Amino acid sequence: SKRAWFMYLQWQGYLSTGQEALDVDLRDATIATIGNSTYLYTSTGVNGGVAVYELSAQGTTAQLVDQQFFNGQTSAVAGGVVEVVEMGGQTHLVFGSAPGDGLVGYSLSGQGNIGGVTSLVPTTGATGQMSAMAVANTGGGTLIYTIDAGTGTLMMHSLPQSGGQIGATPDGAGAPVAQSTAITFSANTQIETVSVGGTAFLL
Repeated sequence: SKRAWFMYLQWQGYLSTGQEALDVDLRDATIATIGNSTYLYTSTGVNGGVAVYELSAQGTTAQLVDQQFFNGQTSAVAGGVVEVVEMGGQTHLVFGSAPGDGLVGYSLSGQGNIGGVTSLVPTTGATGQMSAMAVANTGGGTLIYTIDAGTGTLMMHSLPQSGGQIGATPDGAGAPVAQSTAITFSANTQIETVSVGGTAFLL
């Protein structure tokens, strides 16, 4: 006989920094394992910031370990979405994009704490913010998919494992590896990557 498996959600409680700007208008959240610990990163709107919680091994408790408010520089580029990526042995929390600077993120310490702002990849066609982002890890590195908030264009950028410049293509350093202009997406579009049978898909 076949055995049926069920998954259910169990209420654990609230997570709060005690700062309204970081607790209200939550836009996105992502989980990453850094070293031997697992961290939850949450992001609010352009007038908010990022909070970092360390999760217990059982996933039942979370402790606030760091927080960062967007300032005049970062609020102008923050899109509300966040993803954790690694380049050249350094972990980054990507949180926005800007013309000329491209994808922008915070460097992360080995304990999950938020460091300085860094420009990860010069991009072309960005209007200043992205409305959606997804990451796929491949054998050759990391692929970052973004939807530009102004044009609705879907772009893919390649982040090599060894670090260095992203998206250095014959079209010029910093140009996206692939760009879809035939189909445009609304600001409410959500994207995610999944792997099935060794094949990656962008949903």
